[in-house]
Amino acid sequence: MNLEDLQIMRNEIFARYNYIFKSGGEMDTYFKKQSWYIRINKNVDQLLTDIEKVNIKSIRKVEQVKKKEK
Repeated sequence: MNLEDLQIMRNEIFARYNYIFKSGGEMDTYFKKQSWYIRINKNVDQLLTDIEKVNIKSIRKVEQVKKKEK
């Protein structure tokens, strides 16, 4: 996966909880195009499961490695 795919994968976890991304930002623009996405929550940290938190950390680690490879 490329960096863009990883970023979308990681942020989809937040989007599934209707997280409000920075208006006009990449993720806001991307997820607004998804029929299931609704902007509701400013903070979804308390909604994340332990597995989702681990997945987010794992994806971030892979993103960091990919960035260093560039």
